Amino acid sequence: MDDQAKRKDLRIKKTREALAAAIFALLEQKNFTKITISDLCGEALISRATFYTHFKDKYDLLNDCLTRIKKNIIQPLAASAPEELETAIEKLIRDHQTVLTHLLKDADREVLGLFVAFLAPPIPAADLRHVVLADFCAGGLLYLLLWQTENKFPGQRKTIITYLHSLIQSMLTWDKGLDASDTR
Repeated sequence: MDDQAKRKDLRIKKTREALAAAIFALLEQKNFTKITISDLCGEALISRATFYTHFKDKYDLLNDCLTRIKKNIIQPLAASAPEELETAIEKLIRDHQTVLTHLLKDADREVLGLFVAFLAPPIPAADLRHVVLADFCAGGLLYLLLWQTENKFPGQRKTIITYLHSLIQSMLTWDKGLDASDTR
């Protein structure tokens, strides 16, 4: 790759990082539904044309951010011991409480869909039973995150995450006991 191509790649990376930082900075201040493209551009110090060169809308930006979080933070943790995973998730929620609240409060269907997709593992669409189970678990986790952010149970977050982890493990064990041809 020549120097000019490297510089262009670096500019793209810096612009995307600036927009990711902008959306999270704005989510510290207000709900996602209230964030505009102009807000994002002002925070990232870029033009609207530059924004639209990289993303079609703020939902596309949010999806990109969630995908990067999943790839760089969540997936590497999946191989951890359950206690390490629970501690990491608890820390992630604690450190980003305001962002989660502003992201999920008054969230529209598209944001909720992005969040369920973020929380659910990738499963081929043809595997309907596992798609239903994954979406069910992800929806439950999403509801618990929202419930916990609204109710703020100090010192109870780790207990809630432990309960949730146990519930998911039980569901996965239940699923393994089903016959592959079962269509119930």
